[in-house]
Amino acid sequence: MNAEEERRLARVALTWLAEPGTRAVHRLVERHGPVATLDLLLDGGSPDGWLHTTVAARSTAGDARAVAAEALERADRLGARLVTPDDEEWPTQVASLAELRLPDVSRRVDAETAPPLCFWVRGSWPLGEALDRSVAVVGARAATGYGQHVATELGYGLAERDWTVVSGGAFGIDAAAHRGALTAGGLTVAVLACGLDRSWPPLCETRSKTAPGSVGALTPGPSREVPRRANHPNACCGPGGQSP
Repeated sequence: MNAEEERRLARVALTWLAEPGTRAVHRLVERHGPVATLDLLLDGGSPDGWLHTTVAARSTAGDARAVAAEALERADRLGARLVTPDDEEWPTQVASLAELRLPDVSRRVDAETAPPLCFWVRGSWPLGEALDRSVAVVGARAATGYGQHVATELGYGLAERDWTVVSGGAFGIDAAAHRGALTAGGLTVAVLACGLDRSWPPLCETRSKTAPGSVGALTPGPSREVPRRANHPNACCGPGGQSP
């Protein structure tokens, strides 16, 4: 395994050990790089007590490097790819998530909004190119008919003007925005709170298989990752972080 492959494997392992967006992990990677950070955490050397406990608990479920290697092999079988900051197609605008601070948060998950260490991507367009001219259209799943109509019109109008429509692939406003972009023959990207081999919600599977080349999906979590409440804040930050 060469140095680049080691860095990619380490980023996947770190994302498995701690939730995507964990600020303590992001700071360590910025300071030491992904490989040294992974070694540090696995050796129990985290300077953050909460992170130390999290890594220790997660490690009881398996070897982080072996899990990461399996995830990379599974992604290849799924036709997905890993995109990291070392790749040309990395969307540089996600760096702005490091400056995001949500006011009056009481839960840790709402405060952990650091840029992801990597993305899992399905779709033929280079990720950075697809998101270079993009607008996020997100909203309630339990949307009114009028709200869905407006989201569809927004998605259609943006796509018609060569903007990529980014949303969360869910029911309601998200689905309407994606649908509008597809109707216009444009490009739309779904930022998911689960693995790429899972549909969230399940009925969105039909949309994710529509108009090959026009739909992209990305997630900071590996395949087999189920949609969990803890993933939603990070996924909701995702569309805004992708759009300039």
